[in-house]
Amino acid sequence: WLVLNHAPLDRIGWTYSVLLGAGTSVSADGSTGGGFASHLQVGVFPQQNLGVLFDLNYGWRDNAVNQTLFDVRYGLELQFLPLAVGRLHGGVFGSVGAATRFEDGIQGGDATSLNLTGGALLQLELNTFLALTARFGIASDHGEQTSDATIGLSVY
Repeated sequence: WLVLNHAPLDRIGWTYSVLLGAGTSVSADGSTGGGFASHLQVGVFPQQNLGVLFDLNYGWRDNAVNQTLFDVRYGLELQFLPLAVGRLHGGVFGSVGAATRFEDGIQGGDATSLNLTGGALLQLELNTFLALTARFGIASDHGEQTSDATIGLSVY
């Protein structure tokens, strides 16, 4: 059994991430409830600790009349990961974009609004180009505050 040296995570260049988890969405009736959430991200890290990504966030849940509320948030995101302790990395993110809600069964359920999001990132480097990423965010859209927690893989 030969143990090889481990090269550190190298973020510089193009990146993409697929993250899955849970989040909240706001209904046209004003209620906030939890359901599925996901993030698909594509972007570039011009520096090791600073990245600019396009974030596409899909989420859905049942609303008060047992119909589907589908929530899409999309925007430009800035990630800053200055902390590193061994293979564990930490940082923050912020994004600005739009949120579009498609909701069945409630009058005026379809709507689009400004979306502002911020939160924390944790990464566990698996090898030089792959990290397990956990993301915890709070967003403001449709006049309410929502949140999500997702985990998945980031490829650099």
